[in-house]
Amino acid sequence: VMLQSQVALAPETLTQLASSSAGDGRASVGGSGLRLVALGPLLPHKGLHLALAALAKVAGDWHLEVIGDGPQRARLARLAGDLGISARVTFVGRLPQAEAHLRLARSHALIFPALHDSGGFAVAEAMAAGLAIVCLRRGGPAQLVPDEAGIKVAAATPDEAVGGLASAITSLVADPPRCAALGRVGRKHAVQNFLWPSRATALYDRFLKALQ
Repeated sequence: VMLQSQVALAPETLTQLASSSAGDGRASVGGSGLRLVALGPLLPHKGLHLALAALAKVAGDWHLEVIGDGPQRARLARLAGDLGISARVTFVGRLPQAEAHLRLARSHALIFPALHDSGGFAVAEAMAAGLAIVCLRRGGPAQLVPDEAGIKVAAATPDEAVGGLASAITSLVADPPRCAALGRVGRKHAVQNFLWPSRATALYDRFLKALQ
C-alpha cells in the first residue's frame, strides 16, 4: 500500500507564507501568551468542539482565533460561552486568503482537530508559515506533520481526544522555545516537500519503486 498526500501549495503561496514569518517577527509565546489559530470550514467533522472542550482545561495565557465559517458557528460560539472561555476565543469568519495568511503569520500554533480529513491544506499553510501543529493522529493531517513539527494526539474516543489536546496545548503554553522549534522544523519541511513539483516527483519515484 502506498500513501501519498495530495496536498501541495503553489510556489508563490508557499514563498509568501514562509517569508512572512522567516524572521520570527511574531512575538514570543512567553511575551504575549500562546496565540492559537483554527482555520477552515466550521463543520462537525472538523472537530472544533473537541478543541474548545480541551481549551477549557488549559491554564495559562492563551487565545484562539477561529478563521472560517459554516453551519456550526453559532453552536460553537454557544459552546465557548458554556465552557467559560468565550472571552478567549474570537470567531472572525471567512477572510480573503491574503488576510488569513497574515493572521497565520502572527500566530504561534495551529489547532486542527479534524476527525477525518484526507488532506489538510490549512496544516500545510500553517507549517509553511512557521506554526507548531496540534492535530489528531488520524487521516491526512497526521501524515503531513513530521513528529518534530507538531503534536499528534491519539483520538480513539472523544475523551481521549480532549485530554490529549489539552495536554498538548498546555505543553506549548509552558514551553515557548519548544513551540518555536516545532514551527521552525515545520517551515523547513513545508518548503522542501509541499511544492507541486516536489509532490509530483515523490509520486513518480514511488511508482518506479513499485514497478521494480
